[in-house]
Amino acid sequence: VIFLLLIIYINVICIHQIYANGISMTSRNIHMNSIVENKNDFNRLKAEEINTKAMEIEATSVKDALQLLLEAYKLDPTNWMINANLANVYSNFEQRYSLELSSEKRIEYRKQIFFFSENALKLNPDHPGLLNNHGILLKEYNERHKAIEVLKKTIQLDPTIYEAHSGLSDIYLEIGETEK
Repeated sequence: VIFLLLIIYINVICIHQIYANGISMTSRNIHMNSIVENKNDFNRLKAEEINTKAMEIEATSVKDALQLLLEAYKLDPTNWMINANLANVYSNFEQRYSLELSSEKRIEYRKQIFFFSENALKLNPDHPGLLNNHGILLKEYNERHKAIEVLKKTIQLDPTIYEAHSGLSDIYLEIGETEK
């Protein structure tokens, strides 16, 4: 509300200056664009703050963490870390409450898990940690062949990620390809 009042106030001042001082519309538009950019910066900072708070409370209250992360996502849907955290928290939520959830809810959560995991990868496609997490999610949800591709790419980018090696060997054992 304060932000909107500030924009209205600035518009009134700019319009007054345009007529009083002959400032061009181009100058006004540049000024208004800087306000919008500042609002976007504010949203990004606020989203980061909310993201941090969500991760601090996730271990004790996954439901509250999920709500906070969704709020952060609304402020900045282009933040790969918020997307990744949403995928992980949805996964943790689904695992923690799986006995209480209907099959429809579990399917809905699974869609959210992959939506946010894939979003994070679109925003940061060569991040080994994101690739590893996505590969492990694919493995957990029996998407073995996709998981193999993703985990191989993870190892290619960062051979020190133990979980990628472990996940890949687990999959090969599960599908009977023990020579790999």
